Amino acid sequence: MGRLRLKYIIGKTSAPIQTIVNEFEYGSTFSLSPTQKDILPSGIGDLKWVRYNYNSSSSVLELWIDDSFWCMDFFFEKFMTMCVYNLMDFGDIYLSEVDLSDSSLRNYISREKIALSGFPLKGTIFKPYYHQTAEEKAAQARRFIELGCNVFKNDECFFLTKKNLFTEAKYIQAAIGSAAYFVPNITAYISDYSFIESLIEMGINIFMIDYLISGFGPVFGLKKRYPKISIWGHRIGYEAIKGNISMDALLTIVQLSGVDLLHIGTPLPHELDEKKLLVEKQKPLNPNFKPIFTITTPQVLDYLLPVFGDDAIYLSCGYYRDQDGSIDWDKVRSWCDSFK
Repeated sequence: MGRLRLKYIIGKTSAPIQTIVNEFEYGSTFSLSPTQKDILPSGIGDLKWVRYNYNSSSSVLELWIDDSFWCMDFFFEKFMTMCVYNLMDFGDIYLSEVDLSDSSLRNYISREKIALSGFPLKGTIFKPYYHQTAEEKAAQARRFIELGCNVFKNDECFFLTKKNLFTEAKYIQAAIGSAAYFVPNITAYISDYSFIESLIEMGINIFMIDYLISGFGPVFGLKKRYPKISIWGHRIGYEAIKGNISMDALLTIVQLSGVDLLHIGTPLPHELDEKKLLVEKQKPLNPNFKPIFTITTPQVLDYLLPVFGDDAIYLSCGYYRDQDGSIDWDKVRSWCDSFK
């Protein structure tokens, strides 16, 4: 049995640090008057599972939470409730780091290497998502493959009925075969295992999930049931909570839930070192971890490829388009040539 370490940066808060820490085990009570809101303890006693250290000069709060405090049946729901969202009620509290190194929780991250070929994966997103037929998308994918692309994904905002998603996947998968990967958005059907099995039987083995929409628990359940699939995690929704949790802390929880391939934000040149450190820190958790960089251009690839090379996934979409939205295939060719 170990312990999970959390590091918070504390800004302006509405309660003392001791009250905030006690919230994990005892909770708080609230009282509203016309002039103010008061926070009162719901019990005072020794802490059984939580230890902490607060450095007032650096405003850093470190918590160590015993593994016995958690249950994997509802770990993710409990963690996100108590360690992120609930603390928003107490003021400016930023979760900067989640450390699994001394926790047995890290054993829930699969160490089994998943065989994917053709790295670096490079390609695009199917758009416009509702105004193309499956046949048109399949034909478009074949042309992209001819120029050197090998991965195509649904958009994170694109949702279809099961029947229509199955039909689209069938057309596209038949068109690309083993030459590329098609990544359907299964966020709406993450717990429909019979449907997911039908896609696996079709030859699909990378599945995209908007994990902040679906929640981490269903992702964990899916990976536990199908450990050999790759889960492509889209971070849509992070903009709303990035003031409360770092991408590093979030990715640790995301990887614990079973996600392998992760959108981490495509950096500008001055952000490159920061992203490199982020990847170097996250990669030891999971041998299948790969960062995903989107909205790339040849100029951006010029500084991404020397740093991340084949151990990343690269997508482009807007660079390919003319002002009327049509695809300029010469631009697709020049983008693919960047990998040569």
